[in-house]
Amino acid sequence: MLTNNFKRLSYVLAAAAVFTFPAMGQKWEFGAAGGASFYTNKDVVNRLGTAETGFSKGYTATAWVGQDSFNHIGGEIRYHFAKNDLTLAAGGTRVGFSAHSHTVGYNVLIHTQPKSAKVRPYVLVGGGVKIFRGTGEPRASQALSQYAVLTNTDQPKPYVQFGGGVKVNLSERVYLRAEITDQMSPFPTDVILPVPSGSLSGWIHNILPVFGIGVAF
Repeated sequence: MLTNNFKRLSYVLAAAAVFTFPAMGQKWEFGAAGGASFYTNKDVVNRLGTAETGFSKGYTATAWVGQDSFNHIGGEIRYHFAKNDLTLAAGGTRVGFSAHSHTVGYNVLIHTQPKSAKVRPYVLVGGGVKIFRGTGEPRASQALSQYAVLTNTDQPKPYVQFGGGVKVNLSERVYLRAEITDQMSPFPTDVILPVPSGSLSGWIHNILPVFGIGVAF
């Protein structure tokens, strides 16, 4: 089911890219932003009990290149880097492990105001590939390993993204951009590896509020 849904999303985004990147003569833009990165956590459950696992609060940096091809609809290729360490906690004990993620995807932006407006609120929808990467030093033994192991592993996962924000035009070519989005992906059970008798599955949410600047040309 997940594979089929991801394929359908890929077809939709590819079609959107065709229509929102129609010609080199259109208005191109690029920019960068930074902000915070928050995850929802999950419970890993086995016969010994329950532990909470997931990702710590962190920060993100993002960059985009796109086209504002029409008055209200545009598209962009987007990259996110997020620094959030792996966590595992139970019974007053907490374990951490260095980690970060990389995402590359495509977003469709729908603006409520035309390009000539000073303030342009928008909503976005998109998706792509997210690589979860555990970067800590492997350990011979880890506290709470009766629930899960935090690993030095890379794991790609599909993601979908929804959100909204506002662009404020400072001049004909420069604008400020503030937004908040939710990247949803299947839980990376290779990076946070539950014991064979444990249950850990489902999707997680990565909330990304960012603020940045863009340039049109």
